[in-house]
Amino acid sequence: MGNSNSTRKHHHSKKSKSSSTSTTSSTSGTASSSRKHCSSKKSQITSEPGESSRFDSYAQNFHLPKNHSDIDRMQIMHFLLKLLWGNNYSSPIEPLLKNGNSRILDVGCGPGTWLLELATNHPHTQFTGIDIMKSFPSEIKPKNLQFIQYDINNGLLPFPDNHFDFVKMSNMNSCLKDYQWDLVLRDLVRVLKPGGYIELMECDMIYHHSGPLFSKLIYFLNNFITTTGANVNITQRLESLLFSTISQPTTTPVTTTTSSQHLSPFQPRDYYNNLYYKSNSSSTSIINSSSTNNKLSTPSIHNSHSSSHTSSLINLNPSFNTSSISLINVKSDHRNISVGIQGGKPGKIYEELLDMYFADTVIDILPKYIGITKDEFLEFWKRCRDEFTKYNSSTKVYRFWAQKSN
Repeated sequence: MGNSNSTRKHHHSKKSKSSSTSTTSSTSGTASSSRKHCSSKKSQITSEPGESSRFDSYAQNFHLPKNHSDIDRMQIMHFLLKLLWGNNYSSPIEPLLKNGNSRILDVGCGPGTWLLELATNHPHTQFTGIDIMKSFPSEIKPKNLQFIQYDINNGLLPFPDNHFDFVKMSNMNSCLKDYQWDLVLRDLVRVLKPGGYIELMECDMIYHHSGPLFSKLIYFLNNFITTTGANVNITQRLESLLFSTISQPTTTPVTTTTSSQHLSPFQPRDYYNNLYYKSNSSSTSIINSSSTNNKLSTPSIHNSHSSSHTSSLINLNPSFNTSSISLINVKSDHRNISVGIQGGKPGKIYEELLDMYFADTVIDILPKYIGITKDEFLEFWKRCRDEFTKYNSSTKVYRFWAQKSN
């Protein structure tokens, strides 16, 4: 589940007719029957003083790890993906790793499990991981690995142009707003060396052949994630984004927010170049605690002190012209996962990951969004799990990779 503010809406829909055929969870059925008895509860919840703002505040950060269970889930996901693919990457970078003297970047690295494994196996390659949360190890790690706490929503990545030989980003489907993907991908390409590879890995948020209850649950989940601005169908866009959007000029309309204390996240390229080399020479963290105070304000309909607007054209990096850049050798691949015992070892692991996600990660937000209590939600989830033995519910995991032209 993806490892990104929120304008909450009621999603009333008509009951769908029962069908003995397979259903696709994101578009299947509706859930008015399961919500009808709770509509009064939901209005009571949101009418309490400050409750709506608290809901929105949590909703915009629901994807961030909040406890050890979330970190465990991310680590288990790493090993599941390796089990599915039989490797840690699809890009042809094995010669690069064997030769050493190269730089690897992992964006949204989480607890750093992927990096820790590769850095241990390739001691002559320099690895860097960045993540908004400091869930990665700070001391016990290989010498050729550094972690940086940084929010990629702040604008440019804190690295010089053409710096890394391989750039990876994964599990960001619920972390990035739909409009941010193009901007972020351009910057990943900016820091990538000519001839280097970029690789994206995302789990699909669409489920096929699901039972009626699990279909409703995914319907609620995807509707909620959509209210945060994320695109639950991003896996269907990524390949075309790699083909087309990177070669456009960097001057792009972006959604920003004005507030009483607006801090511009966009700094000149030299600012990041100097910051990188200065902190690298002193072996200190590139981004210190002040980075947490340099985030874009989040628009919320409950916050009268901020308002969302589309800015005029903003040049993210005037001296770096992506119009002269293209990605070549764009490729993609996917793996199917059947949830539960029918999917063998990967399916059983994935079911446990879903259990950790629904019973812990979203337990403070999704029941409230649906309009039921936590106990009712957990019972509903238990009944969903029972369906996995009757229906062959499945989803996909995608990898996309491409090479930066010289």
